[in-house]
Amino acid sequence: MPYNFSVTKAVDEWRARLEKYSPEQQQQLVLLAENNKVLLADHFYQQMLNDPEANTYLSHDEVKSRLSLSMQNWIAGLFAATDSKELERLAAQQVKIGEVHARISIPVHLVLRGARALKNQLHLIPQQSDLSTEQANQLDRLAADIIDLAMEVMSFAFSSSHERNSRAEEAY
Repeated sequence: MPYNFSVTKAVDEWRARLEKYSPEQQQQLVLLAENNKVLLADHFYQQMLNDPEANTYLSHDEVKSRLSLSMQNWIAGLFAATDSKELERLAAQQVKIGEVHARISIPVHLVLRGARALKNQLHLIPQQSDLSTEQANQLDRLAADIIDLAMEVMSFAFSSSHERNSRAEEAY
């Protein structure tokens, strides 16, 4: 039975996940992401550029000229969405990113590797702050949940787009 995906379903899941955390925790994560977006983007691209497989899709110039800023904006925006309209926009953005990755043939496993690198770095930030261990753990779980949801939406869009492109190529 095929997975029944929709942006509405993704938004519902996103909202349900956010409701498990207080508005204060959500705001702490927004501030943490905003204040560390440069560090996180730099870490992400350093990991990707150092990866022999991933770096074939990137160049230092591309990262400097446009990708780093795009990643910073993605990081800050990913955690800032809270109401339905923002979540719909955010889910639609993940669909678009997944479609772009499919169009330029970036393998899903590399996208997921990048997400793992981002989560690993993001995990360190609350741990190094003046938050209690419990607060830091809550922020870490919230951040991981949100990144995982974004990856799920991106991956679905990637698969759908890749499948459409393959069928079009076969028909041609």
